Amino acid sequence: MRRTTVRRGLALAVLVAVLGVGPALAGSPGVPSSTAQQPAPATATAVGWSGQGQAPCPEGQTRVRQALAEGFATIPQSRFNRGFYLVASTLGGKAARSLMPGDGSRTRDHLFLSYTSVTPGQRTMLGFATRGTTPGGYYATVDVNSRSIQVVVDNTTWSGRVYDITTATDDEGGALGTWFEHRAKGSARTWWDLDNVQIYTCRTAPVTRIAGVDRYDTSARISSRYAVGPAVAYLVAGTDFADGVSVGALAASTEAPVLLVTRDTIPTRVRSELSRLRPQRIVVVGGPTAVSDSVLAEAAAYATTGEVRRIGGQTRYETSALVAGEFPTGPPVVYVTTGAAFPDALTGSALAGHRGVPLVLTTPTTLPEPVREALLVLDPHSVVIIGGQGSVSSTVATQLRSLLQVPVTRIAGQDRYGTAAAVAAEFPSGRPRVYVATGLAFPDALSGAALAGSEGVPVVLSRPHDVPAVTLGAIDRLSPAAGVLLGGRTALQPLVMDRVGGRVG
Repeated sequence: MRRTTVRRGLALAVLVAVLGVGPALAGSPGVPSSTAQQPAPATATAVGWSGQGQAPCPEGQTRVRQALAEGFATIPQSRFNRGFYLVASTLGGKAARSLMPGDGSRTRDHLFLSYTSVTPGQRTMLGFATRGTTPGGYYATVDVNSRSIQVVVDNTTWSGRVYDITTATDDEGGALGTWFEHRAKGSARTWWDLDNVQIYTCRTAPVTRIAGVDRYDTSARISSRYAVGPAVAYLVAGTDFADGVSVGALAASTEAPVLLVTRDTIPTRVRSELSRLRPQRIVVVGGPTAVSDSVLAEAAAYATTGEVRRIGGQTRYETSALVAGEFPTGPPVVYVTTGAAFPDALTGSALAGHRGVPLVLTTPTTLPEPVREALLVLDPHSVVIIGGQGSVSSTVATQLRSLLQVPVTRIAGQDRYGTAAAVAAEFPSGRPRVYVATGLAFPDALSGAALAGSEGVPVVLSRPHDVPAVTLGAIDRLSPAAGVLLGGRTALQPLVMDRVGGRVG
């Protein structure tokens, strides 16, 4: 009975509005009017979205089903449309536009979408791309059954909006009627464009995020996963990747955290974490130009034995060689990767740490002398290069074979994401978790790679706004029980969490 009443009310309101025989009915379900109370502004659910591609679920959830997708190849429900028409969209294809001319000839436009249905009470989201201008005296709304949302339209470039409309699913037993209204109260010219409208359902997924307000805070939050009283904690510069990836394998093999510092001080959040952690010793990795002596002096207050020392060379390659010298000789394998870029070294650091062996850095075209000397002392049984020939050339591979007289193989993919996936394939399946880091920046994964290696799980790489197919394939093969994103929503947008959530558990 309720469905019949609501549908009749909507039909009458639409008919009146379209035919222009009178005002829209005040109090009709979800249809605002000049006499009805305007909807209160709504805050978008805590998800960030550009408006392009698939809209995300809220953090910690993943998409179950898409109930409606509207890209405006045509105007939907055209017999009920008033004022909206098609224009070219820079998102691709067409968009629906309402243009108020500002001369009083038209003050209200409506656009109705096709009806759809979902399971009542299931987490249901509405996402759409929007652009336009609605100055004072104008407003835009989207209504889903009795749920009415005021939309802020203040940008002439496309942006995404995502709203939780779960409460609307109870009105009609899961049947959803969605429409947009653009209204004017004055003489200013205003317009509103809509595209990529989606209604979809979500479920809880075993996926979380470790993120702080900056790279230093994030490293402290990652360190908080460690128990109090480790034998050692490592401090590295947060402004470059090389020393952090070199020590990541060593830290992972001894279950020690890696924390980021500035050149001249230990950030407040890191100091707080060191106070909680209470490591016996602290080791600063990198030369004085990377981490000054003042940091060593400051660190002494946080080591329970008071012992603080430095592992640092004149270059990143010498530092890498010195870190490798902390490992026992005769390892089954040593990993070699480029010191000129971070992605391969980050993922390789977790693998080397998991296996308790060193990872050393090389230039793309020749093996640095300090690394040569360190490898001769280590005397490994084999060498594995991580990265393609653009990262570590065949010349370096030849130099390694000639130097050590051991097998030299390579792990590489088509790009940084493919190489990370190939490295992840070295881990057994059925992992308790997988860590995901952005492939475009290093800071969040410096501490995260050490944690991943200590737990015997890999780090895979993602783009900020979507997960490459090769990464999704790697997660599928690993069959992890959970996913953990390293870094905030700028580094990895909510859609990445959504996509990862659908592949774990």
